[in-house]
Amino acid sequence: MGDSGLGRRHGADGLLKRTEASAVAHQRLQGFAPRGGVKHEQWARILTRAFKTLRALGIR
Repeated sequence: MGDSGLGRRHGADGLLKRTEASAVAHQRLQGFAPRGGVKHEQWARILTRAFKTLRALGIR
């Protein structure tokens, strides 16, 4: 506090208040890259459908 410039706004509390936590995942065994000439957009649709199906079935 005071004249240091590191008060509530620019100190640790201020930074935590204005940021969001995010998860970063990394696939180690098998990558998610499309294979066999599949375009990225089509691969994204395939993965999205697969994950929605797994979620609907209650599989994690």
